[in-house]
Amino acid sequence: MEPQALAILDTQAIHDYVFSSNELAQIRGASALLHRCTVTEWERLLRSKTFGGERVFCGGGNAVALFDSTIRAEAFCRLAERRLRHKTVVARAAWHVEPRRGAEEFPGEGADSWITRAFRALNRKKREGAAPERSEFNPYAKFCEWCGVRTASRAWPKGTTPRWTCAACAARLGQVRGAWFEKFQRSAQGHGSTAREPADLNEIGEHARPAGYVAFVYLDVNGLGHRIAQITRQDEYEALSRSVAESLQGALFGAVAGAARFEIFLCGGDEASLVLPANLAAEFAVSFLGRFDKEMEAHGVAEPPGVSIGMVYAHSHFPVRMAIRHAEDLLRSCKRRAQGSKERHLIDYLVVSNAIEQPIEELRKEQFVSADERPLTSRPLNLAEFAGVRELSGILARMPRQRAHALYDIVFGGRYQSVVDYCYWLSRLEGDSREEMRAYGKARGMVVSPFDAEGKTPVLDAIELLEFGG
Repeated sequence: MEPQALAILDTQAIHDYVFSSNELAQIRGASALLHRCTVTEWERLLRSKTFGGERVFCGGGNAVALFDSTIRAEAFCRLAERRLRHKTVVARAAWHVEPRRGAEEFPGEGADSWITRAFRALNRKKREGAAPERSEFNPYAKFCEWCGVRTASRAWPKGTTPRWTCAACAARLGQVRGAWFEKFQRSAQGHGSTAREPADLNEIGEHARPAGYVAFVYLDVNGLGHRIAQITRQDEYEALSRSVAESLQGALFGAVAGAARFEIFLCGGDEASLVLPANLAAEFAVSFLGRFDKEMEAHGVAEPPGVSIGMVYAHSHFPVRMAIRHAEDLLRSCKRRAQGSKERHLIDYLVVSNAIEQPIEELRKEQFVSADERPLTSRPLNLAEFAGVRELSGILARMPRQRAHALYDIVFGGRYQSVVDYCYWLSRLEGDSREEMRAYGKARGMVVSPFDAEGKTPVLDAIELLEFGG
């Protein structure tokens, strides 16, 4: 086939759709439905004789494909978007078809390449937004008991008392199993895992230490868009997209295999989100990054990209949508540091006990500032710094908990007062603990001070991790 048109589909507001409910059954159903519509169904349509498209990439709610005519490409996009809307009721996809210019090749090169023009036009359509949909209001209608937003249309059996549900929520609930747990079980026989799909978030929290606490994790590959923009050949474009997607999924399945309960919310393209017991999150992050590098090496990718990870520690009753939004904010802070420092892997985390609406940076300026107004924490952390924080957390875990928590208060004094208090605190430790703390500080230029050369301290980071297994 000689391609004459490039089609790009992009599912809109995926997080708003998937995390519109706090019930795991709804989230799992939305994720499974989205995957089946935007991957399984779209790929089936592409392969059909009607369209005969050439798949370049399909995953994470996005699709890139080549067609032998603009008419076929537009017909495919219309049908794909219509199927998505029909199956999910509320999800929508933006799309654009870019015709070929002359004898240009995909993806092309330069600021006016074939793929650059297509994405530029697609982004313009997304900014303009879709036409408002007609809605009907019935003052006598019963609202959905799941979402409370749309009009209920049927009764859904739940226990002895059915719950009235709208068409969109019924579509989610109609998914018997989650798409990602099923894939996990099929991958190398689930990596020998004995994990079971949890009924709700509370069940994940029951397998955590401390009991009831979970970690919401959001991870994303760094700088992939910029790297893909440098590619000028179709085979290289497809190979890199496939390598990243397969490496991310393989590393994710391998790293999460040790958890007895977990839920993968989304996994596609260059990002993923999940929830697991809080005490396993730090080890998961380190394991995932190591596995991702090995997977990329096995795919023959030279200089593999890094990954940013945002983790939110919260109670299992905490609103999922808010937790994922905070994890996104942490992810952005990692990416800002990655762009400025060219570091590969970065990790940031936050412990929340109640609903917060402040931006993460503002929150940390209030929480982690000394009496003389110095910022005390250096999060986000690169992989070496995160390992150092976990090492300190392990040292503190071997002390009486009251002694470790006393150190937390010490670093909030003025710089000189904090050093005096730290030396006194150090002198009161038992022999082994004192020697471990001295060795840790000496390796980092912190022999008689809890602060490094920049006035930051790993103490706060370590004590927060201490509560969740380090």
